[in-house]
Amino acid sequence: MENKLGAVAAARELCPSSPSISSHGNSSGHDSDAEQERRRRMKANEFEMHRKSHYNEMEALRRWKMSHQDDDDDDDE
Repeated sequence: MENKLGAVAAARELCPSSPSISSHGNSSGHDSDAEQERRRRMKANEFEMHRKSHYNEMEALRRWKMSHQDDDDDDDE
């Protein structure tokens, strides 16, 4: 759970919810090519973080299940 929360927090830092006016004073609503490329990279990074956290969660769950698989047998004795 901590990994997932950390990934969400990091993604929010990279991509704030409200768009800001670029430092070039471009308030016309049209993004420059550089701004579009920056946003594309941010989205790709955010996706990659979410994907990694998902796979890390699944691997941790698999390891936990394997390590506790024998615990169920102990209760029957």
